[in-house]
Amino acid sequence: MFCCIGYKSHTANYISHELLNILNLWDIPKSKILAVVTDNDSTMLKAIKENFGENRHLRCFAHSINLVAEGSMKKVDGLLDLISKVRNIVKFIKRSVNCSDELRKLHKKKDGNNIKKLILDVVTRWNSVYFMCKRFLELKEVVNQIVLKHINAPHMLNVTSEISVQKYATMSLVIPIISCINDNLSTMLPTSRIGVEFKNAITDEMKKRFEFIEKNYLLSVSTILDPRFKNIHFKDALELSKHLRFINNSINSLSSTVEEDHLSTDSSDSASEYDNIDLWGHHKNLARKSLKTYVDKTNLGNQKYLGPEITIYLSTPVSPLKTDPLITWEELKPMYPLIHKLATKYLSGVSTSVPSERLFSCASNTISKTRNRLCGKSASKLIFLNNFADQFWLLSE
Repeated sequence: MFCCIGYKSHTANYISHELLNILNLWDIPKSKILAVVTDNDSTMLKAIKENFGENRHLRCFAHSINLVAEGSMKKVDGLLDLISKVRNIVKFIKRSVNCSDELRKLHKKKDGNNIKKLILDVVTRWNSVYFMCKRFLELKEVVNQIVLKHINAPHMLNVTSEISVQKYATMSLVIPIISCINDNLSTMLPTSRIGVEFKNAITDEMKKRFEFIEKNYLLSVSTILDPRFKNIHFKDALELSKHLRFINNSINSLSSTVEEDHLSTDSSDSASEYDNIDLWGHHKNLARKSLKTYVDKTNLGNQKYLGPEITIYLSTPVSPLKTDPLITWEELKPMYPLIHKLATKYLSGVSTSVPSERLFSCASNTISKTRNRLCGKSASKLIFLNNFADQFWLLSE
């Protein structure tokens, strides 16, 4: 992860210089870089393009999804005003000790000890508007009682739509998530004007930012090599064929000196709980179709130009959604030794710069008002050490 901390203007040249310095410091050759993930800032885009080329650059998926939400909300007449009214009610209750106490008592009376607080959105937190509206909907009956009792409170309102949230994703998750979002959008049937306009706006924004996502070879190859997804989410047959040829050519160029032991794998899926809005419902339907195709053995030989490893790999059922693809590949290694080499390379990438963005919060906590004399080297070491997991400190329990 790269976090540029300094006092110079963050131009493309400066960012390029700092990136190369970090690679030299850690003795990492540019040829070893699989992908560089950044936000959509034009300066970052220019710096990465000049140093690593467009093929190895990925725009942060979380940031792009956030831009879809922001762009969609701006297009819908009255939606921003609706969100603003929710925000004003939340602010009113959170700023009043009496109202906060009333909220706690009423909620405890209604739901027992499972007490929840209202959430106020933060501009720099991408999903915070969603969390604010979601919690508001959960507590709307209790909030309504409080607002009606206080004459100086903002007017209450009815909110009828929720915004879908995106979680942290690796490279192989991007195309399946986009496929599932589009499927969910197509099945939603909002009845209010704002709901209809918001759905149309989101659909347009998704098409604008992700219409040609399958052309990206990093995202596509990593998805195909993920045993949970393979090729079941691809819509563009021509692009899929290109990526399969790339994988096939890469396999042919690899060394074939691998022991060919066979390993039986369990492809059964376990029942799992999902949210009310099942983002992965579309994937589960595709996975069931994939299993039927495998049983009927109609998928074998469809791609005649492919080698035996990739053909058999694509013809078997996808793995359960909750499995770790890298662990799965260690089990599949004896069966597909050549694909295993590619998979461990392409499944190592991430699709979002969120972890890097969190370094700024870590830096602000480290370089506080009471520690404002920390030099740059000491601050960098403290930030680095702060990101170590507990097990690396070898502390006894």
